[in-house]
Amino acid sequence: MQLAELRALLLAGGDLGARIEASLADASESLRRIVGSADGLQLTGHPEAAAHHFANVLFNSMRGGVFARNHDIPIDDLRSFLRIRNRAVAARHEAALAALPTWSPSPSCCARPAAPVTRTS
Repeated sequence: MQLAELRALLLAGGDLGARIEASLADASESLRRIVGSADGLQLTGHPEAAAHHFANVLFNSMRGGVFARNHDIPIDDLRSFLRIRNRAVAARHEAALAALPTWSPSPSCCARPAAPVTRTS
């Protein structure tokens, strides 16, 4: 809500409390959806365990986010990440990455490497 809208609401005698309650309910539902999309909702015989799991998933989501499209990977982002983090790997797998669709389910790009990995140390 913008300041001008809030001022008008207060001057008109609107029910600000009801608007706040509705906003809090919407925020709570959004939070449950976010945590649920990261597999954070459990029903157990121990409410404390369910609350602990919810909190863990919530904090993990806050740290790293959640996958917006299940576990699909935007291939351009993956390609960019590889170029920054490991140019040799990016170059070695460029043809395989180029053959993938714009969005790829994670198993299709991670199931098997294009070339075996060998260590020299």
